[in-house]
Amino acid sequence: MSTLFFDNAQLKPGRHCHQELILEVTYALYKSITDLMGEKGWEVVWKTGEYIWQDLKKQYQITDTDPKAVFDKVGQWLKEVGYIREIEVEMPTENELTYIMDTSVVRPSVMRLKEEKAVLPHWSTAILVAALRDNCGLVAETDLSKPEILSPTRTREYWKLHGLE
Repeated sequence: MSTLFFDNAQLKPGRHCHQELILEVTYALYKSITDLMGEKGWEVVWKTGEYIWQDLKKQYQITDTDPKAVFDKVGQWLKEVGYIREIEVEMPTENELTYIMDTSVVRPSVMRLKEEKAVLPHWSTAILVAALRDNCGLVAETDLSKPEILSPTRTREYWKLHGLE
C-alpha cells in the first residue's frame, strides 16, 4: 500500500500523515461504530461534524452567512490539511447545492465500509452540514447512500437546502 494517497507537498509544514494509518483507523473506528450501534451510529458522524465545525469556526473566525462562502472556506481548509485534493461547489438555485470532492484521503476505507453496509466516515459532509446549520440557518439534506461516483477519485453529492423550522 502506498504511504501517500496524493502528493501532499502543497500542505502546510507539520501537516503530513501516512495514509496507511488514516485508512486503518478510519476503517476500524467506523466498523466498530457500526458493530456496536448499527444505524444509530450515524448520529456519531453528525455529532463529529458539529464538534469539528465549532473548532474551525472559532479558530478561523468564520462568520459568513452565505452558504457558498462558508462552503468555500471549509473546502479550503479541507484542502490545506490534506483531506481532499480538490473541492467544487455549485448552487444552481438557492435551495440546491452540488458538492464534488476529488481524492479524499479516506476514500479506500469509505469504499470498503460501503461494501460492508457500515456507517461511513463522511467527515467533510458532516462538517459542512453543521456549518450551514450554524452560520446560515439552513438544513442540508443529502442521501449519503447514493453519492454519484464520477471517477475512481471523484464523487458528487446533491444537497437540498431548507431553512430551519
